[in-house]
Amino acid sequence: MEKMWVALGGALLLALVGLSLGALILQGSLHKQGELSEVREELRLLREKESRLEGQIQRLKADMAENAGRLKSKEEQLADAERVRAELEEQTRLRLEAEKRDQDLLKVAQQRVQTLLSEGQGSVFLKNDALTVRLTNNILFSSGRATLGSEGAEVLKAVAQLLNAELKGLGVRVEGHTDNEPIGQGLKARFPSNWDLSAARASAAIVALLENGVEPARLQAVGRADTLPVEDNRTEEGRAANRRIDFIIDLKSPALPPATTEQP
Repeated sequence: MEKMWVALGGALLLALVGLSLGALILQGSLHKQGELSEVREELRLLREKESRLEGQIQRLKADMAENAGRLKSKEEQLADAERVRAELEEQTRLRLEAEKRDQDLLKVAQQRVQTLLSEGQGSVFLKNDALTVRLTNNILFSSGRATLGSEGAEVLKAVAQLLNAELKGLGVRVEGHTDNEPIGQGLKARFPSNWDLSAARASAAIVALLENGVEPARLQAVGRADTLPVEDNRTEEGRAANRRIDFIIDLKSPALPPATTEQP
């Protein structure tokens, strides 16, 4: 009996030991599962944080690309502004050079021509990028005539010298002008109207320039009659000023090439 109790006690002891071990194992397992859950939760949080960081990185990259584009645009704008500034400076330089050249030409023209003129016989001036030599008819032609006098021939010789030197190659428009008085009966057979008289005088002036070596291709004769008065035709002084020949040289026009003889 005693042996039975001893055996039973031993069995119970073994059972208790087994239960204790099982409990310890179970407790360890549960503890490990808790740790695993914590690890999984930390991993999930890390992944979420990684995702947020990735989003921030992408936004930063987009911002950097946008800023780089803006910087490039600013650099291009600065380059454009610099190019415009340089072009304006060049245009200003060319304009100032052209103005100085025109003023120099004006001085030369005045020296060549006005020394031969008396007061009221003509003038030399710049207007609208053109140099104009204006001669009144009283130095060039007798009343009602289109034939140059000796005094007018000398003045046109000086004009030709100017055209062949400082103004070489530039086109010349020779304009004849009259007052508004109708042609007298004694002259109507030769000059039916002021148009005919103004054109004939412009042509006579051109012939004088040709005789002094000005190239024909540069010259153009225009009769204006009384359509462009410079003074009031109601006074004798005004009518005298309106009877004139204008030699208009466009300083901005390209120089004409030298005349060539065509081969048959």
